[in-house]
Amino acid sequence: MTGQIQVVSYDAEWPRQFEAIAADLRAALVAVPVIAIEHVGSTAVPGLAAKPIIDIAIVVERADVDAAVAALEAVGYVGLGEMGIPDRHALRAPDDGVRRNTYVSVDGSLSLRNHRGVRDVLRARPDLRDRYGAVKLALADSTDDIDVYIDGKTEILQEVLQVAGIGGDELSSIEAANRLPAGPRPFGIVAFDADDTLWHSEDGFDASERRFVELLTPFAPAGIDVKAALTAVERKNLSTYGYGVKAFGLSAVEAALTISDGRVPTAIIGQLLDMIRATLTEPVRLLPHVPEVLAQVGAHYRLVLITKGDLIHQTHKVETSGLAHHFTDIEIVLEKDPGSYDRLFRKFGVPAEQVCMVGNSVRSDILPVMALGGTAVHVPYPLLWELEHVEHDEHFAELESITQLPGWLGID
Repeated sequence: MTGQIQVVSYDAEWPRQFEAIAADLRAALVAVPVIAIEHVGSTAVPGLAAKPIIDIAIVVERADVDAAVAALEAVGYVGLGEMGIPDRHALRAPDDGVRRNTYVSVDGSLSLRNHRGVRDVLRARPDLRDRYGAVKLALADSTDDIDVYIDGKTEILQEVLQVAGIGGDELSSIEAANRLPAGPRPFGIVAFDADDTLWHSEDGFDASERRFVELLTPFAPAGIDVKAALTAVERKNLSTYGYGVKAFGLSAVEAALTISDGRVPTAIIGQLLDMIRATLTEPVRLLPHVPEVLAQVGAHYRLVLITKGDLIHQTHKVETSGLAHHFTDIEIVLEKDPGSYDRLFRKFGVPAEQVCMVGNSVRSDILPVMALGGTAVHVPYPLLWELEHVEHDEHFAELESITQLPGWLGID
């Protein structure tokens, strides 16, 4: 697993960072009756080691949640929904250099009382603060799995919450949400992405981009970044052409004509078209051990495939991959966003909370599923298309290889 859990010593800048963010939030929420904007989480506790991410709770009445979310979306935040925590609506912040988790929290909700209780007790009890900090540092040194990290903190957090006055069924529900289940994880579906998760794809696009630069550079004016110009055309055309090799080919021809001011020879255009045709007809190249992993996971879970791109090409790849028989459902979508996933999960008859999505793209495979309250496992591919990059502060399981998935699921 790759190291994504970073716990550092307390930084006196964290409160000042919170105040600066809070001032911007108040301005954005001026038309919403906000009860409070509070600094919560470990960075709100002086002297406590923490992940360097500012946690912010915007407290409103239940009736004002939608208005608060809409006001923040209007200034660049992205609503992610409750993400499995009732009455706590998460938002992804604009990329302005300050990492943060921003929540619109319902006044009086258990999730808010949890946040406040932990913060207030740790501020008042240095002994618990130091024990909690030591546990977090030890866990960050010993695991890269965020679920293991959360599970490992649960025992001391239960103690802190009892001091905060939370008990009974509420305390049990918090523990259940944080604990790793015994045995296989209880998912109704394990869903897989296809390109760069089950088989190679981006390395072919990368080679095509490099060939495009090689062919067009002699016809580009001095000072033009040919690769950047191609990406700009792809971004412009995304809503019209969608994803896939054909979309790339159309954008490549347009970019060639634009970059060269129409001077590119027809022979070069012909080479670009030959390159695209070759990519469309090349055999599927499976990533190592994928068939074995699908067989092992499929013995315990219902498997579905969710991929985006050109219908004809993606269908061809699925049918010739030799993997189709592992999946009860195969869906090729135009876009991977929360709305698309929600429609698919309803079609499958499984609530999002019982879905685990496995994929290589945080933007397309991870964040949209988490926004619906599902679980996502990131398996990075060595290359990532520039338009799939996304800034985020979410925590999720990340594996070095798909071969680690059975172990993570608890079935190896």
